Amino acid sequence: MDFLLSLLVNVAYAILIITLIVAVFFGLLKMLVGVGNMFGMVGLSKSAVNLSDKITVGLITNIKKLKIPIIAVLLILIVGFTYVDYNSIAKPIAFNKEKAKRYAKVITRLKDIRTAQVAYKERYKNFTGNFDSLINFVKYDSLLLVRNMGSYNEDTLTEQKAIELGIILRKLPDTLTAERAVEMGFVVRDTIKVAVLDSIFPKNYPIDSLKYIPYTNKIEFKLGAGTIITGDTATGGVKVKVFEAVDVAPFDIYDTLKVGSLTEANNNSGNWE
Repeated sequence: MDFLLSLLVNVAYAILIITLIVAVFFGLLKMLVGVGNMFGMVGLSKSAVNLSDKITVGLITNIKKLKIPIIAVLLILIVGFTYVDYNSIAKPIAFNKEKAKRYAKVITRLKDIRTAQVAYKERYKNFTGNFDSLINFVKYDSLLLVRNMGSYNEDTLTEQKAIELGIILRKLPDTLTAERAVEMGFVVRDTIKVAVLDSIFPKNYPIDSLKYIPYTNKIEFKLGAGTIITGDTATGGVKVKVFEAVDVAPFDIYDTLKVGSLTEANNNSGNWE
């Protein structure tokens, strides 16, 4: 296909060059006729006119003979240039559509990595730069939660789910504070362990795929973790734990997705947010 397009372009250039040569040639003949008439050089004028007539007759005769091939070439050129114009519009549209589909999956995966990292930090007070450690943590480790027997947190747990888990016996009045409820004996606090995988991801979540970039042949995100200093370094600054996960095989090489940062404290945000 590229060869055909190249051929069509070259033919177009050839026709353009031939047209320019013919135009220049006839322009020179016309100039000779004018010079001959101006200086009384009748022979020069007649010769130029005769040559012009012969060439014109020859061109007309050949064009009549080659009418069908010329029309065919022109049609091919028209079709070829139309195809090129269509592709120049259609390809970017198709590319952006495919990019949107792929990047939606990548962003979802990066958000899941962030969720796992936040849980890891909650448990071990720092992030990890190793996917095996992160995945094993989610699969086999647990989180320590403070359970309030007699109340529940509506922001993270529904009343029905809390009842099913045995965390609450009844819902307390909205006007009663947690501290007062403990003092009155309505609430008994207890620390329990909850499996990480069941806590932060839906059932049957493919946790082993967490490290792979979607739509690739198991290419892994680049994961890193560390500590940076923010604030006034003269006074020691503030140490902040950070992590970063980067798509190292972006569909659009000019638009790389990542979450977190190893160089600044950005609250673990993604560069698409």
